[in-house]
Parts: sequence; C-alpha cells; structure tokens
Amino acid sequence: MSLELKEITIDKPVEICNNHVIILLENFKKGNISKHTLLDWVNTVWFSGLFEYCDENCDSIASVMNELEEIDENGKELTYEKIKRYIYALKNNIEII
Repeated sequence: MSLELKEITIDKPVEICNNHVIILLENFKKGNISKHTLLDWVNTVWFSGLFEYCDENCDSIASVMNELEEIDENGKELTYEKIKRYIYALKNNIEII
C-alpha cells in the first residue's frame, strides 16, 4: 500500500498567535499532550506554508518555534524550565536569546 500526500493550498494562511503556542505548551506541561504531538504541530506550522504568525507577536513566536524546532531536530530534552521560559517570552512578547 502506498501513501500519497496531497498538496494543500489556501487563500489566506491560518494565523498563529502567542496564545495558541502558550496553550500547547501548558498542555504539554500538564501531561495532556506528548512531546511528539507538540513537536509534530511545530513542524506542521513551520514547514507546511499554511500558517503565519500574528504581526504583533511575530518575533517572540518565531523565537519560541525556532527553539522547539531545534529540540526536535537535535533530540534535545524539553524541560519544564524551558517551557516556563517559552511561556514567559510569549506572554511578554520578547524573543528567546
């Protein structure tokens, strides 16, 4: 059985705001979603071209998403301290340095 992937195009990308990312991070922290599910979402947002970041929080969202993508790529640990740092950055609209 072969699996065919369909290319999806949309007129207007779905907007991702800081609250969307915060909710996912909080759900991971509570154990409601797995690291795998969280990072799959990050990869879908990152690589599909179907999403864009809210203008007012673009830099903080991009910096957190970049950190999460690096965790996925390099197999790093996603600690509660990192999650707290990411949520703080998103709530205060600051970039992760």
